[in-house]
Amino acid sequence: MYDYEEFCPISKTASVLGEKWTIQIVREMHFGVSRFNDFMKFMPRISPTLLNTRLKSLEEYGIIYRRKVHERRGY
Repeated sequence: MYDYEEFCPISKTASVLGEKWTIQIVREMHFGVSRFNDFMKFMPRISPTLLNTRLKSLEEYGIIYRRKVHERRGY
């Protein structure tokens, strides 16, 4: 995300969600996708590295959070 150093919450949100693939990731979450491999299945053209970067960015900005799933590896 490019920081325009603005304090408007709408502008900040637009700059976060405006990055390539981010809206598609949020859309898939809306439809129930929560596992990395499921994102890759429903969005086959995104690279795993970019998906990981976007998910970490969304977590960093407090839009999503990770939680441990009991009896499974990973989150």
